[in-house]
Amino acid sequence: MAKRGVKLTKEEEKKLELVDKTLAPVKRYQKAAIASMEDLYKEFETGENGLSSDEARRRLEQYGPNAHPVGKKLGFIARFLLHLKNWFNLMLLLASILSFFVGVTSKDPSSLQAGYVLVGVVLANIFFSMIQEYRADRVVQTINKLIPQKAKVVRDGQDVQVDASDVVPGDMVLLEEGDEVPADIRLVSAFEVTVNNAPNDGRV
Repeated sequence: MAKRGVKLTKEEEKKLELVDKTLAPVKRYQKAAIASMEDLYKEFETGENGLSSDEARRRLEQYGPNAHPVGKKLGFIARFLLHLKNWFNLMLLLASILSFFVGVTSKDPSSLQAGYVLVGVVLANIFFSMIQEYRADRVVQTINKLIPQKAKVVRDGQDVQVDASDVVPGDMVLLEEGDEVPADIRLVSAFEVTVNNAPNDGRV
């Protein structure tokens, strides 16, 4: 039977690529959840004795620290200029300049008023965006405070405590009652385990 297909436009192909990238972490989590431990050990090149210290250092260099990326903090003026460069705000500013030009050259008060209104809209839009950005930064800071600072892992066959940011893919993480989970992990063995997700979603 002949197969039929529809040729996608470049824009549609970009959208599909974006969807695939967005769903990639979900697919990896699903794969890790249903895979056997033998397959996971093989994929991550690890085992019950954990990683060697040298391998852990190599993976830390390869994958980076186990932490949320922290962007460069911008001052008030830098944030203001960054939002000012938004194309919508630039269009409004251009329209206000034209209104001022028409108002001055033709001595039209209504054009001058329109220019002032457009400038006011731009300023209001910038400050509203900055307030939203500030609130988002506060949320990220709150989440970062919930992340544990230390973690217990198996390195060179020994139980050791490391910075949570030094946990790498393939590490065997040890958890005890009351410990905070330092990363996305797959349980190897457990007894009567419950997890408190209240810090993440507010539900107990």
